[in-house]
Amino acid sequence: MEQICKLIEDSLNELTKIGEEDKPHTSEASVSRLLFPKYGHQEDEKQEIRRSEQELRFLLVEILKRQNLEFYYSVETPTQKKYSFSEEGEFRSGNIDLCLYDNTGNRAHLIELKYGPNDDIDIAKDLLKLLYEPSKGQNYFIHFICNTKGSLSSIAKMAKKFEKVLMRIKEESYKPKTDKKMVVELEGNKFIKVERGEGEDAISDLKIFLFWFEKNGEKSKKDLKKVLHIWEIKGSDFLKDFDAKKWEPPIEEK
Repeated sequence: MEQICKLIEDSLNELTKIGEEDKPHTSEASVSRLLFPKYGHQEDEKQEIRRSEQELRFLLVEILKRQNLEFYYSVETPTQKKYSFSEEGEFRSGNIDLCLYDNTGNRAHLIELKYGPNDDIDIAKDLLKLLYEPSKGQNYFIHFICNTKGSLSSIAKMAKKFEKVLMRIKEESYKPKTDKKMVVELEGNKFIKVERGEGEDAISDLKIFLFWFEKNGEKSKKDLKKVLHIWEIKGSDFLKDFDAKKWEPPIEEK
């Protein structure tokens, strides 16, 4: 849906403009009052900036209201299916970072957020939920990375992880159902399990946003570099035609 994609892209763009604790004003002024906080005591010589998914979630809600989009929303929304994230763990509901509802209160779009480098298991948890959780429309996975060292290698590495995890989910989705559950095993004996219903599974449409931005020491417009990479998965084609190798190649460091 175009208006959701615009909401996401506007929120990511705003994310690059917001200031930091003790430095609220940037050269490219943000319309948001949101700031990145810092770790450590105020008197510490070097305080590290704390960036997380929370800032992006607040921006998404703020811009959703600013754009007058006709969606209701909830945060940390319980999943309808049950999941287990260990070999012997019991099944229970997970959470969705942000859920958008239509005017009748039906779940229209599910949005999961991630910041920084993440392990395969963390990515797999979110992608599995977004593919297998029911919704009326497309679901969205937004992963952003801020790199102050000017390297694009992190975005290429994360793109490879997405490909690897999605192919593992697809491989397991092909297998016959056992006790109404699907088990995705990743390297290091890490497991994710999802309960499956009767009959054929309905796979949701999914769009993945991988956003990288780099700021040098001075926060001027010329110092800011941004890269946005987007993949789209049609749920009805996931088990038939999806092949990670056919994806657009990830952006490589130059």
